[in-house]
Amino acid sequence: MKRWILVLGVLLLLLPAAHAALSVTDEAEKNIILPGEAAVYFLDLHNAGEKEGFGLTVTDANWRFKGKSNVDLGPGQTQRIKLELIPLGGLKPGSYSVNVRLYSKNTAEVVDKPLVVNYVAFSDLVDAQLEYNPAGLDPRRENLVKIHLRNKNSIPLDNLKMKLESSLFSDERRVDLLPLESRDEELRVSFIDFVERGSYEVRLLLTMRDKILIERAEKVAVGYYDDVSEDSLVEEKFLRKTTRLVRENRGNTVSDEEFSVRLSSFEKTFTSAHPLPTNIEQKDGLYYYIWAFKINPGDSYTITVETNYLRPLLIFLLVIVLAMLAYWMLKKDVLLEKKVLTIKSGEGISEMKILLIVKNKGAALKHFQVVDKLPKMIKKPAEFGMVKPVNFRHTEMGEGVITWGLENLVRGEERVISYKVKCDVHIVGRLHLPIAVLRYRNKTGKLVVIESNKNIVVS
Repeated sequence: MKRWILVLGVLLLLLPAAHAALSVTDEAEKNIILPGEAAVYFLDLHNAGEKEGFGLTVTDANWRFKGKSNVDLGPGQTQRIKLELIPLGGLKPGSYSVNVRLYSKNTAEVVDKPLVVNYVAFSDLVDAQLEYNPAGLDPRRENLVKIHLRNKNSIPLDNLKMKLESSLFSDERRVDLLPLESRDEELRVSFIDFVERGSYEVRLLLTMRDKILIERAEKVAVGYYDDVSEDSLVEEKFLRKTTRLVRENRGNTVSDEEFSVRLSSFEKTFTSAHPLPTNIEQKDGLYYYIWAFKINPGDSYTITVETNYLRPLLIFLLVIVLAMLAYWMLKKDVLLEKKVLTIKSGEGISEMKILLIVKNKGAALKHFQVVDKLPKMIKKPAEFGMVKPVNFRHTEMGEGVITWGLENLVRGEERVISYKVKCDVHIVGRLHLPIAVLRYRNKTGKLVVIESNKNIVVS
């Protein structure tokens, strides 16, 4: 009775698989969306069974779909449908797995297809950082102010409106960002009128389609500095970048200077600096090399920063090449091991049992040959194991040569060839036995020869 219950349970488990006729694959056209947008997918439906009608629905209550809700498929027919997933009001930004359910109208067959949609808020589209000389803006010369923009998502952002407003300067421009693009928008700031030393507020506003992406205020310092000139040279070669900064004090007082370089963690690994920075700060995954130094009147100060990927790359490639060469030189897919068991009689060895163990660690072998030699004092093997040789002969030097021909050896298989020999003269002292040899041709037809280990018999 228990056996019948077990059989019935197995049949019930197999029943859904036996009726499974519908297979579904998806292709995302737009799976990153902003508020007010819909995700777009294409579903390829394939019917492997009889002609049947299928219905579509979304089981997630926070989403509704737009597209076909009924599909009729003939036997073996495939149909592509377009599906739009629209978030309902109140849904918070985040990553969602929206389940689309396809069900048969004739049977109990149901196929659930989860579709991943990333719902991004406007405030999480772009990162913007205002950058300028850490020492502040110099009102006596032109200053470079950068707005570092980074698209945080893999969608294009077109026609962004960026506005900078302050009592010092203002700027307004249109910006387009490619998916995941980072770029610097540069602003040259010069002061015509007198600007008092102090801290000034700069308001940054970034909008898209009248939606505010970023709105914040930052403080920008303005001060007076000694008459220090700066010469910066950036030299870029293959996988190497060198930045050389020279500051010269043309004034008549000591000037307190500061210079900084921003590096990613990856760049930092391959960057050297001379002299070493006074301080290294880490912020938001970036490293800031900061030099604080004084320049006496008539003196200059030089900082050299070099990012060199070439030297470690060459070392890395050399290590890989050497490792590959060592691997191919030392790699053996087939091993041949020779073991000798001895039997002593009186003062010396009168009988030996030879074991030849073939181990295959690579692909299957076909039609390979194993050859072993006997010392001159042994005329002929006395007994063989399960694997019989195909040939036995004597060389002109009087050595015995035994040859086995084997057909197949699958991956991971181990084969043992054994035979016994009786010595015509008892062996006294040390005897060096010849090595055994295995020969086969690989897939390219090249002859491969594997030698066994050496054996020394001591009576």
